[in-house]
Amino acid sequence: MKKLGVNPPSEPVPEAYHVTKKIQAPKVKKMKSLKKIGQAYKVNNQCDVFINKIKLDLEQYDDSDLRLNFFVLADVYNKAVKTIVYGDKEDRENMQLHAVKVLMSEYFDNENNLEAFIDCIKSRPGLFKSNFLKRACKRLYNYLFLKKAN
Repeated sequence: MKKLGVNPPSEPVPEAYHVTKKIQAPKVKKMKSLKKIGQAYKVNNQCDVFINKIKLDLEQYDDSDLRLNFFVLADVYNKAVKTIVYGDKEDRENMQLHAVKVLMSEYFDNENNLEAFIDCIKSRPGLFKSNFLKRACKRLYNYLFLKKAN
């Protein structure tokens, strides 16, 4: 205190200035962690990203080549299984079916035909089957090589 040029008070501090009770900050809801927000974004948008990517590929072909084409439908379904890797099993399966229906509905006459073809494809032995190891490898690949440069 001498360095500042202020003399310390010679009188004792009055009782009114003593703080005896701790002040608590108001309780605020915790914000979701950024990791959970990023995971929710991946799960919700992986279907849309897949649909946009495959639409660009399908535009290269004539509509007559894709009309009622069983092999193209099987290829699109296989790519959906390989690409959609985030979320739990039910969510992944629903997103895969939704993506295939959105992409291929214009090439099949009606929804019943498309669903019948999809059921045939699911029972096909050459279909790609997803398991934990394959999904984990795909997630690691996405993390390492598909990160956007900032």
